[in-house]
Amino acid sequence: GQPLPIVLCDTELPNDGRMEIDITVREQVIFGGQPPFGAVITYHRSLQEAQNGWNNILNPKQFYNTQNPQTVYASVLNQNGCRSVVSLTVRVLPLPEPNMTPTPLELCEDEFGSGEAIFDLTTAESNLSNFANYNYSYYFSFNDAITGDDATKIADPRVVLTGTSTVYVRVTNSFSDSDLQCAVVVPLELIVNPWPSVGPMTPLVACMDTPAETTTFNLHDKD
Repeated sequence: GQPLPIVLCDTELPNDGRMEIDITVREQVIFGGQPPFGAVITYHRSLQEAQNGWNNILNPKQFYNTQNPQTVYASVLNQNGCRSVVSLTVRVLPLPEPNMTPTPLELCEDEFGSGEAIFDLTTAESNLSNFANYNYSYYFSFNDAITGDDATKIADPRVVLTGTSTVYVRVTNSFSDSDLQCAVVVPLELIVNPWPSVGPMTPLVACMDTPAETTTFNLHDKD
């Protein structure tokens, strides 16, 4: 049968649309189940090579594409010497390209000595990117952000009580012609600043050469 394209996300930034691909993953579709007895399948870069059985790709489990998208050809030769050829398209989708070093979010602690503040993590999004097709989810651990498990993401990123720490933003993009989403994880630093320590205050005393009801004080003497 005619296999669906193999669609994958690029492996790292910067995007180059090139990666190692296992092009054998569609063999069950090509054969319509298990391969017939004695059938041999080879993969080729051109239709002519596939039709003639020439220049097969030596390791189709580690095929490295040179174009994006790229069409390769599967050639199936049965035990009677008859050959069938089917095309297979591979496509590499780009990862999101946000700002990987966003400006830290910084607040004063909510109460004196608490060391904690309530952050609205979504305020970082304008600094992460201005692409409308990017989506953001937030996690307390890097590994959770990598897996993107909904059960571990921060339920309400607009109200997060925490001390100075790092959270992780999973940035995903979407495509009009594919259900696949690609993602990168960006660390976001949260900084909680303490209140200044003031006091205890003591009286500010001034000596007067001539008694009077008022005099001038330098309040900075108490700094």
